[in-house]
Amino acid sequence: MIFKILGLASSSLLGLALTAALPPKGPDEPPPSKKAKKEDRGPDELKKAYDILRRIRADNRSTGRPEDRLRDWTDRSTKYYREALKSSEKGQKGAAREYAIAAHDLARAVDHVRNAGSFNLDDDLPPPPAPGGPDGEDGRTRRDLRHAHDRIVDLRDEADGSDSKFYLEASKDLYNAARRDVVARRTERAGELARAAEALTHVPEHLASAADPKERPEPKAKKGKHERPEAKEKPEPKEKKEGREKNEKREKGEPKEKKDRDGAEGDELPPPID
Repeated sequence: MIFKILGLASSSLLGLALTAALPPKGPDEPPPSKKAKKEDRGPDELKKAYDILRRIRADNRSTGRPEDRLRDWTDRSTKYYREALKSSEKGQKGAAREYAIAAHDLARAVDHVRNAGSFNLDDDLPPPPAPGGPDGEDGRTRRDLRHAHDRIVDLRDEADGSDSKFYLEASKDLYNAARRDVVARRTERAGELARAAEALTHVPEHLASAADPKERPEPKAKKGKHERPEAKEKPEPKEKKEGREKNEKREKGEPKEKKDRDGAEGDELPPPID
């Protein structure tokens, strides 16, 4: 009996010793706030811009001089990247984030155009058959083309200053080229150009925010990664209104007009942009 009592006492003393040796448990750390996540976007976009620019610049050295347009865009993206670094060193987090996003968007556009160029129009190696429907390459390309169209229309209505006009013209050229490729059934090339056009439309708004970030604060709730704050209500552009009305007709089951089908798989394409 005495051995049993001594055993229980030893176990209790050992438990107390272990408890004393362990560090006290601190209060539970709260989850990171949404504000902290937004502040982390700048460095993340800066790293993405750095990775793309490094690869593009390395490819240019190994393959020779790129076309003037892509070289100019690469130089501009590099300039915005350096501005982001300078702003970050000065503690200007808002400006650093906006310059970083602008640099990344412009680098993305360069990358997509370069990818489009890899689909040689005279190549005699046909691609494998792609799955059809909305989840296939054709469906994705058409969605990207529509997205680019809507973004360009928005930018055209709000274009103000040399930066906006420069990127508006560049995105329009890429969009119209992508649309021609869709009609000609060059789907992969069209998709790359459409994504490049869409990426360019984001650059001027982030440059404007970088110039005066207090004037264009980030919205509390954003639909997309780079969406800008909602503008004040204004008259709906004619092209967007026509597109909305056509979508409403389609939802009601009404047949599409022949002129809107453009001979590409019977699916509606957004119109060219002048």
